[in-house]
Amino acid sequence: MNIILILSATLSALFILVIVLLVFQIQNSLSNHEKQIDKLLRVIVEQANEINKSQIEASSNLNKQLENLIQKVQKIDNYLKELEQINTKSNLDLTNLIQETQKVGRCLSQLQDANHQDGEKLYNLLYGNTNIQLEKLQATVDELRALKFSLEESVKF
Repeated sequence: MNIILILSATLSALFILVIVLLVFQIQNSLSNHEKQIDKLLRVIVEQANEINKSQIEASSNLNKQLENLIQKVQKIDNYLKELEQINTKSNLDLTNLIQETQKVGRCLSQLQDANHQDGEKLYNLLYGNTNIQLEKLQATVDELRALKFSLEESVKF
């Protein structure tokens, strides 16, 4: 019975460890995504600043400036698409985390139910053993009283 309790406690600890590892993994993934988003936003801001600078600096060749602006806008569009993909992946990671957390929650609930049942069984077993030991002790006390009475009787003769 103690082995079952130890096994149940070990399984509980392992499930908690799995949850913690999943949280750390998702947290690390989100941190990496945030860093990527920050890098992309910096690039976008730099590109936007360059666009602003190029608009301020009037050049004689308007066609070249327009081509450069179009290329930069295309780059920004590509960065935004990348950003959207990263955001989609983050959403998928969060959805997976929620699903895994729900699975672990169900497992923990089942484990808690099993622990409760094992606890009741252990209580009943200990209660039964205690009653058996009390009955044996009472029988021993009765035997000792009978021996005492027998000795007292033999001392009287």
